[in-house]
Formats: sequence, C-alpha cells, structure tokens
Amino acid sequence: MSSPAPAKNFARVCICLIVSFLLIIFFSDKTFALGLDYQTMARLQKGEVVTESLKNQRHHKGAQGVVLINAPPDEVWRLIVNKEYLATFIPKLRKAKILEKGINYQKVFMAVKIYRFLPTFKFTILFDEKNKHKAMIFSKVDGCFQDIYGSIKFIPYKGKTILAYKMYVEVGFFIPSFVGSNSVKKDLPDLLSRIKNQVEKGNSIKQKID
Repeated sequence: MSSPAPAKNFARVCICLIVSFLLIIFFSDKTFALGLDYQTMARLQKGEVVTESLKNQRHHKGAQGVVLINAPPDEVWRLIVNKEYLATFIPKLRKAKILEKGINYQKVFMAVKIYRFLPTFKFTILFDEKNKHKAMIFSKVDGCFQDIYGSIKFIPYKGKTILAYKMYVEVGFFIPSFVGSNSVKKDLPDLLSRIKNQVEKGNSIKQKID
C-alpha cells in the first residue's frame, strides 16, 4: 500500500503556488506595479519624498521623485493643472503664465531662479494633459536650456495618490552643467513636499485655485 506522504507534499506545494499567485494579483496594481519596494513605501507612508538620479537611452541626465499625498488623484491634478497658482508657493518658480490653453494641453511661460548668483532662466513648456487625472507629459518648446522634458504621474493608492515626477534637463553649451540634473534632484524634495502640503491643506486651497 502506497504512502500518502507524497500526495500531501504535492498538495502543500499546490497551495503555496496558489497563495503566491493570489498575492501577486492582489499587489500587482499597487506597490509592485509601480516598481516601489516595501522600504520605499514605508518611507512614503512616513511622509518622506524619495528621489533618485536618472540617465536615459539618449544619455540625458535627470531625476525622479515620488511622494504619497493624502488625497485622490483628481484633487492633486486640480492643483497642478493650475500652473499660475504654482508660482505662489514654489519659491524658485518666479513666474508662470499660461500663453495658450486647449482641451488637452497648456502652453506655459515659466521663469525660474535656480541660484542667486545666476540669472533667471525663462522658457516655455508644453503640457500634454489628455490623460486627465493620470499623467501629464511635458517638454520645452522655447527659451533657455537645450532640452527639458518629463512626466508627472498621478497614481491611485488606497484612496490617496502617489505623485511620481520625472524630469530630464540638457542645459546646453553656455549654461553651467551643475544647473541641470543635479539641481533638479536637489530641488525635488522641496518641490514635492510643497505640493503635498498644499493639497493636504484642504478646502481653503481649493477655493483659491477655482
């Protein structure tokens, strides 16, 4: 008479595989799908901003940052879509003026003071906003710097938003190289923290940007 042990072991293996599969499905639309590990998520839940340097296939340098905001994506979008209001609470953004606006895009003039001993850099950015409440894609169309481009993603997470900001900057020949990706990464924590704080202030801010 054969032993039932092999059958029991086989059953345990099957159960483990099924549980693992279910866990993957459960988390696939959350942290794993975002490429964020548990340590990063723990930092975000503490209110921290997590950043890292980037380099893409075009050999352009940049940086990205993520922050967890206690509000749904539509509320975070509502703040960021108002580019002129951003200049009221982001110190280095000295001016933002909407030059042209359509159903799914905005063309915005911006003046940025990165360092006190350098001039104010002025450029025009085109924001592609057709993916409403989910993502903005942006790129420079005029002004300083050789190239500026990136994205802002609004990722739902348990009734909140993981805001993921990515930006590449090519400064060009006549601008010091340290103004590029290094300054972007350095300024990201303050930028994302300010956006987080403004959104979480609540109704008083909503009234100002309506």
